[in-house]
Amino acid sequence: MTMTARLGAGDTSRARHLVAEALSGRAQSLIDTAQLLTSEIMTNALVHASGDVVLGVDLTDKVVRVEIEDSGPMTALAPIYVVAHSEHGRGLSVVDTLATAWGVDRRGRAKAVWFELDLDSVEP
Repeated sequence: MTMTARLGAGDTSRARHLVAEALSGRAQSLIDTAQLLTSEIMTNALVHASGDVVLGVDLTDKVVRVEIEDSGPMTALAPIYVVAHSEHGRGLSVVDTLATAWGVDRRGRAKAVWFELDLDSVEP
């Protein structure tokens, strides 16, 4: 991992900042997309699991992978259909639409929800 950090309920903006810091010097559109998707998966973790989460950012020559590890047991995650006036339920649909890939990995009693963005696929 390029970077990991333990974060709590009030740390979504800190997570976005850490992702931007890890992507410093990259296209602003890549940073913006990564920050948005980080907010979505972190918010899901904080709403549906208990305790702190661990943010991980792994940057290679071709891809950035961001993951949020939490204590929640559910690993069968999928985007859901929501009605137009609903205030919740769009997070994974946003991730599914914008990420190059995303998924869930089981880690003992925890899980990690992750997404990847190809560094070449995001316009400057």
